[in-house]
Amino acid sequence: MQVNARYSRIISIKNDRNRICFSEIFLTVTFLIFVFTVCKLNFQQYGIALDCRGDTVAMLTNEEVYEKFIKLISKSNIPIPATYAKLRAVNYKKIANSAGIALTKITEKTDFPVMQGCGLCVDDKLVCISENETEIDEILNQEIDSYDGDNKKFIEKLEKINGVYLKSEFLSKDLIKEKLFGENKAYTVVDGDTISSISQKLGVSTNFLSKLNNIKNNKIKIGDVLYFGNNKRILNIENKICENSIVNIPFKKIEKLDKRKPVGFKKIERNGKNGIEKYIAEKIYINGKFDRKKIINRSVLTNPVDEILLVGTSNHFSSQKNGHCWPVSYTKNITSGYGIRWGKVHDGIDIAKSGIYGKEIVSTNHGRVLLAGWYGGYGLCVIIYHTDSTKTLYGHCSKVYVKSGQKVYKGQPIALVGASGFSTGPHLHYGVKRCRCLKIRCNCPSINPLTLLRR
Repeated sequence: MQVNARYSRIISIKNDRNRICFSEIFLTVTFLIFVFTVCKLNFQQYGIALDCRGDTVAMLTNEEVYEKFIKLISKSNIPIPATYAKLRAVNYKKIANSAGIALTKITEKTDFPVMQGCGLCVDDKLVCISENETEIDEILNQEIDSYDGDNKKFIEKLEKINGVYLKSEFLSKDLIKEKLFGENKAYTVVDGDTISSISQKLGVSTNFLSKLNNIKNNKIKIGDVLYFGNNKRILNIENKICENSIVNIPFKKIEKLDKRKPVGFKKIERNGKNGIEKYIAEKIYINGKFDRKKIINRSVLTNPVDEILLVGTSNHFSSQKNGHCWPVSYTKNITSGYGIRWGKVHDGIDIAKSGIYGKEIVSTNHGRVLLAGWYGGYGLCVIIYHTDSTKTLYGHCSKVYVKSGQKVYKGQPIALVGASGFSTGPHLHYGVKRCRCLKIRCNCPSINPLTLLRR
């Protein structure tokens, strides 16, 4: 029994040793697999692989770089061969961290002569290619520095892209300038010029000239500068110049209706006065030509005072009880009175003074115009019938404001003093008749005007 127990213990020890050996082997194999996997991963990486003509030529690290690559292809002038993208593990040696490197690797698959350069895109469209970015910067800065002001910029969206391009598409510095900014030739309009004659001189069509310079209805004036460059500029420069100004604020004219005054009566009750305003504005120029003005800030220094104009609305034309007013406010000097003169009756008074020519004549009372025109020796003349049974005559005028049949009110301007007809010099002949008829010529008796006039 003792021998059997000892033998069983020996067998158990052997089994334990076998288990320990198997565990060591399993751990060793597992460690070796881990090391191999780590080494393998060091040589491979997941990303967006670019396959071209059966080969994986580049790998992009993420979708953002891939989108830049697609954008770069769309703006390249090289016929890119068919390229396919898919997500998979690729050898680290083929990783391209930038879209530009990826495009370079793709173009190596083409048969076209290409070279490194810098392309300038305007509003997402490739317009010119230079050998380096510095040259493009120099061209752009030189052009924008030629304009006044500190606040200036290109209107269009600009983007410079370094990459590979067809050699045949590269341009010299002068050609890039001409393509971006046009030839910018100009012609100054002189006396006798028309759109047609200028078009013939410059060898361009009238339609082209009008559209390029925004000319409407073929209207031009001496001194206008017309551009006729064969190449329309691609890039346009906007520059802003601040302006501080003080300007008038125009007053408003307000009519105040007065039913106590007759129709046609107008009198300024209160004179208007302009206000004063200070403002800060930006003058905006496009390629050196004024385009528009933008008000940034404004402040009123003095408010305007509105003009008030009294306007009569009454249709009742009775003459005023306090008599007729004086016909010429400029002077009350009478050079020849009513009565016998040169052997016959002078049926009125002559009002004159140095400088009276062209002064205003007013109707001496409410009434209706019977005559406004030439009247024999009185020259240019106005005759008015008044409801107080009088007719007034204003002779030797230089200009007449009213017309026959028109209603006038007391004090309304009707003519200007002159020397028309039989006259020895500038003066107003003012005559009055007591009369109930509406005839221009009648035998009604004349009266001394001074019996009616209030001096």
